[in-house]
Amino acid sequence: MSGDWENAYQQSLHCIRCGYCQPTCPTYVISGMEDSVARGRNFIARLCYEKETDISRQYKDMIFECLLCGACKDNCAPAVKTPQIMMATRAEYIKKMGQPQLQRFVFRELLPNPERFSRLMKIASFGKRSGLSGLAQALRVFGWFGKGIATMEGLVKHLPKKFFRERLTELKPRSTGSDIKIGYFVGCGINYAFPDVGLATVELLNKNSYPVEVLNNLCCGLPAAGYGDLEAARNLAKQNIEIMEKSGADIIISECGSCSSYLSEYDHLFNDENLWADRATRFSKKVYDINQFLDQFQTQREFKTSQQIRVSYHDPCHLSHYLKITNEPRQLIKQIDGVVFEELPEANWCCGGAGTYNIAHHDISIKILRRKIENLDRTEASLLLSSCPGCLVQLSYGVRKFNKPVVVKHIVQLLNETISE
Repeated sequence: MSGDWENAYQQSLHCIRCGYCQPTCPTYVISGMEDSVARGRNFIARLCYEKETDISRQYKDMIFECLLCGACKDNCAPAVKTPQIMMATRAEYIKKMGQPQLQRFVFRELLPNPERFSRLMKIASFGKRSGLSGLAQALRVFGWFGKGIATMEGLVKHLPKKFFRERLTELKPRSTGSDIKIGYFVGCGINYAFPDVGLATVELLNKNSYPVEVLNNLCCGLPAAGYGDLEAARNLAKQNIEIMEKSGADIIISECGSCSSYLSEYDHLFNDENLWADRATRFSKKVYDINQFLDQFQTQREFKTSQQIRVSYHDPCHLSHYLKITNEPRQLIKQIDGVVFEELPEANWCCGGAGTYNIAHHDISIKILRRKIENLDRTEASLLLSSCPGCLVQLSYGVRKFNKPVVVKHIVQLLNETISE
């Protein structure tokens, strides 16, 4: 029996089934079903562990439809870690019922191999830019490969011709005045979908006199863990820890809320491996989300827009519910002269993206997204900011789908555009 499964069971015992998780859980609010809320999911996981029932396909939706957003923890007196319970339960599920071959290929062959992953993304980028993917969608070709492929094609409006790592030469060399050695962790979403965000991050740090080394890291491992492949997640984590150790970085910065959160929890992956647990702990202590870093190491530069703009902000789940980083991005936004900040109702309510949840569970995702866009309407903002590429994909899709005249950007893009030179 794995330590992950044992730890998940011990966590599930803390659930007192009070139901305070109900109003915070997006899937429960939408469905009203007991198996869609944390206490119901935790109870089934506990019964499976105790062999009162078997892990089987009848529980698949209950196990995999959890967003892993962590909102349930906000109202939970015993602070039950439902996302960790669900990830461990998913690991047990795929051990017994089998792992989809495509997932296994992605987590164990693509993510650990950046060159192979990049070649595949180049093909996807060409198909998107040339219109071939749109044509294939219209002809329903993607249906031959599964519904998820067709859904994914529609979520992303475009993919860049050049990825972030290919555009590093665009960065202007700048003099640095800080002794802090920063290692920049490049998330998959930034590299392959939002290279402009990555460039803005490095430029913003450079403008504040911080030297930055772009790490040759792999995927953080969260996608694999989210689908229950904890072995693949551990292998990725080990390689990332070794890369960081060789770099000698004092601080590791990410502008992806999901990466920042998962990197900060690497030590939890190695409860059964003391040596790696110690190395992971040292690694995690160096991790800063960009919002956290910029707030703590404040800049003396001024920020000003060319004209007044009404701005709102969506909290990524991994920042708000996991890392409790909520005030920092708001303070950064409010310091920009010319910005009128409008608080987004239910700003920490999941957007429904949740990694690839919007692909695997598209119908539920859209219902959650609709609520987010309805709240956005109330702000009358023309610019919506967030701090996670997964959220940027989902929110951008939302404003297109519901025809809203709103631009979606990462917070570092606005900061970099408005900072004084």
